[in-house]
Amino acid sequence: MRVRLALLLLVLLAFALRLYHLAYVELRGDEAFDVLYAAQSPGEVIHQDLCCQVYPPLHHVSLHYWLLLAGASEFSYRLLYGVVPGVLLVPLCFRLAAELLGEKAGLRAALLAALSPYLIWWSQDGHFYSGLACASAAIMWLGARSLRTGRRRELVPYVLTTALALLMHYFSCFAWGAVNLLALVRLARRKLGGHEFWRWCAAQVVAILIISPWLVPAIGPFLGYDLGWARPVTPWDMLSRIFRAYSLGMAGWPGQNWLLLGFLLLLIVAVLPARWLPRGEASLAAVGEAAMLLAAPLAVFWIGSLRRPMFDDKFTVFALPVYLALLGYGLARLRGRPALQALALALLLGPSAVALGHYYWDQRTYKSPGWRQAMAVVQSQALPGDALIYNLPEPAAMYYNASRLPIYLLPSQAGMPTAAAEAEVADLAGRYSRLWLMPMPRPEWDGQAVVQQWLERHAERAVDLHLRGLRLESFVTLRTLMPELSRVDARFGPEPGSGWTAALAGYRVVWTDARTLRLTLVWQSAGPSAIPYKVFVHLVGSDGQIRAQQDNPPVQGTYPTNQWQVGELIVDQYRLEFPPAARAGNYELRLGLYQGETGLRLPVSGSDGHGDYVLLPERLTYQGGG
Repeated sequence: MRVRLALLLLVLLAFALRLYHLAYVELRGDEAFDVLYAAQSPGEVIHQDLCCQVYPPLHHVSLHYWLLLAGASEFSYRLLYGVVPGVLLVPLCFRLAAELLGEKAGLRAALLAALSPYLIWWSQDGHFYSGLACASAAIMWLGARSLRTGRRRELVPYVLTTALALLMHYFSCFAWGAVNLLALVRLARRKLGGHEFWRWCAAQVVAILIISPWLVPAIGPFLGYDLGWARPVTPWDMLSRIFRAYSLGMAGWPGQNWLLLGFLLLLIVAVLPARWLPRGEASLAAVGEAAMLLAAPLAVFWIGSLRRPMFDDKFTVFALPVYLALLGYGLARLRGRPALQALALALLLGPSAVALGHYYWDQRTYKSPGWRQAMAVVQSQALPGDALIYNLPEPAAMYYNASRLPIYLLPSQAGMPTAAAEAEVADLAGRYSRLWLMPMPRPEWDGQAVVQQWLERHAERAVDLHLRGLRLESFVTLRTLMPELSRVDARFGPEPGSGWTAALAGYRVVWTDARTLRLTLVWQSAGPSAIPYKVFVHLVGSDGQIRAQQDNPPVQGTYPTNQWQVGELIVDQYRLEFPPAARAGNYELRLGLYQGETGLRLPVSGSDGHGDYVLLPERLTYQGGG
């Protein structure tokens, strides 16, 4: 009775920790992909699984119907596919550890599962891995139990669980393989009779037959699939990363390896000889079997990754329940030494509590950027004729846009040549009045930030916000900007030797606050100059003194004049701030082009030209005291 009550309390604790802040942080890209992918018809999901995405069908097909029932909110999605399996994992860890190493180890393993930062992280995430850990624990517990009892009826839940798990995530096969290795070990130790062994083999055949209608067409695409981003790892690198993740979760601290000390010591305690510590409920052979269930699937996983790199700690979550069982057994062996057991718990639960604090409340560790806040800004400021661009295939952008604005992925393909990508942006700029951009350059997609660079050179940036892990910009396109410009009659050049010229097509001045001006210039180029020129912009008082200035090559130094193209319109922005000592009164803006090395200015012709600078027609009145 006490055991059941303790287990119930641990389940309730696990539920509370997994429900807290469940929808506080936005969906990750993988989670958003799940929701968008499952919104298709089940038939289309299955077709895509077999040809393109190489997922087993159960997760997304079941999600399709759950979304119809409960909606596509972060809470409903994470509740069923993160929280529910994450909570079920607590009693399953108890059952698995109790089956392998005794009931006392089981209770302590359940405690560690309830408080595990790694499991809580994945229990608040709907993408596969909470379910994979849960299914793996169930496979190993049911398999080990049926091997121990030899009862035919206990093979039925094992076979069904194995089949369903493999149809949910292919990496359940590592837990399945581990429990089959356990069968061979027990056969070799004469703990499993020949008749029971062949019945066990027949059960595996039945499991394969259940999934074969799916497995036969899916096995080829799965074996040929390349993760792309995965890199080869050494055994030491793999084990150290897994150990750190299993122990401290995803919100740990680089370099703080001493926090892992308690976990390492308990693993050592679990395998210490009996002459040093009483073994309690588990024999040496039982501890060896548990260690094998942990090590063997990880070894096979690493060997498989030699052929095709696929390592990420989340992919190995199938081994985590056995890791917790061994930790629980280490604690159980200290039961007769209360002081040591209390110290061991402190070394485990202290770092876990701090890691959970970081996970819940430290924004630097949040699993996804501030999509909700970014889209709230877009929604509040968007106008007819706006469109949204994201330059990385990030499903969260689609999910949180929710069809509010036309949305485009640019470049539309990975590895697209720069000229083709620029043409795509130019086409959108010709069709929309304003373009919102969430720049997320990655080496595998828009690694050179072509989209952002083109917009900075050919549109007026109106919004530039740095939100949590996300930048949001909006650009007024030339389609809208040109009619709103003040006209100016000024031509620069000719350049000595080459005859190069450029014209100032227009400008506009916007007060961003009482002391700050944003000046937008639009240049029209006759082609590239022979040498790069700098732009000077001077804010001049009525006494002829310069009160503020900005000097740099065009477009914040990113687009020198010797790279300009024939007939190109270049948008060039400047920010000028009145100094605190500036007096109220009238001011004017002067600008020009000059050689950076010599300071020699280009001549300026036209009615607004004054020898070697342009005097903008607009007069500025500063109220002072800003």
